[in-house]
Amino acid sequence: MIDELKKFIKSTSSKVGHRYDFGIFDTLVPSFCLLAEKINKEENFKAILDVIVDQFPEITYSSVDNCGNTVYHLCSIYGNVALFNYFKKRREFRLAFLKIKNRYMMTPVVLAIKCKNNDILAAILELELEDNSKGFGINDKMKEYGKELLLIAAVSCNDRALDMLFDKQADKVAKLSRKTFKQASKYLIHGLVSDVMAEPYCDKYYQGDLPDEIVVCLKKHSIANRPLFSSKEDIERALNYLESYPYKKFYYDFLSRVSELNTLILDKETTLKKYKIFRATDPLAAHFNELRTQKQNFEKKRINFFGNALYDKQKSLNKIVKNPDKFDQIRSELLVISHRFKDFFNRAEQIMSSRELE
Repeated sequence: MIDELKKFIKSTSSKVGHRYDFGIFDTLVPSFCLLAEKINKEENFKAILDVIVDQFPEITYSSVDNCGNTVYHLCSIYGNVALFNYFKKRREFRLAFLKIKNRYMMTPVVLAIKCKNNDILAAILELELEDNSKGFGINDKMKEYGKELLLIAAVSCNDRALDMLFDKQADKVAKLSRKTFKQASKYLIHGLVSDVMAEPYCDKYYQGDLPDEIVVCLKKHSIANRPLFSSKEDIERALNYLESYPYKKFYYDFLSRVSELNTLILDKETTLKKYKIFRATDPLAAHFNELRTQKQNFEKKRINFFGNALYDKQKSLNKIVKNPDKFDQIRSELLVISHRFKDFFNRAEQIMSSRELE
């Protein structure tokens, strides 16, 4: 009956823009592919699926297409959280279903990371970790699993997945947010080779031939088919990404937010001057001056923290790594001030509009 159901859905499904990556090129989307891509509200499909799945419960664990994907793989490919939630609530659901690999040796969680559908990743991790406060640290097997997912997230350049996995304690020792460039690269290598081999490999990387060495190591240990790397180019991309990750994640984001705030103030201040709100008698002026004082105090703290490293990428990152808690305080203060300025300008524009009407 499953085969008949496949044929029926395949015959009634039109060709859609497929999102099969990683060597999967089936453009005639059969089975639940169309459903997984198009329908994202459970109330739109629950009644229909209840009738079908009640009669054919094997749908909850069987392959539903020619690539060996289960419905959980499809949810990961298309980012359909509603469909995933429907199936996890079924009485037939078992946690082991999330460990099923398709023909490309990928589980639903691997596909969720690679496709950057992180809401699905969060839903899967919630089930796999069972809201355990220790996260991946609950036992040695889960620790290794967490490290493998970190590698996949790193190679996929998936920032949010990395953050999510670190929050779940996938690796307490090598948290990238507290590491410098070389240590971040060593983390990737640690997942590929033994601890004994890691140091000399790091030395070779800075001579420029580490990607070649890793390819040799992968082949030597017969793990080239693991869903991590397929070529030297993939490894180079992953290493480059890990080197830039702390910069993009922290300092670049911080500078961008400072620049955004300065631009906002300059633009809005020019506009509001036309309304002459900066007269001493206008209550808006007093509020604006108060915010400007807060901004000046923030700038003093920023300069005091970074010193002469303010616009030097490497030195700035070293400052952040040495005192992450202090940096978090400064960054949090920036976010608060930015929010206050935005609220002020929105309220000021509303008041100005009402004054014009008067």
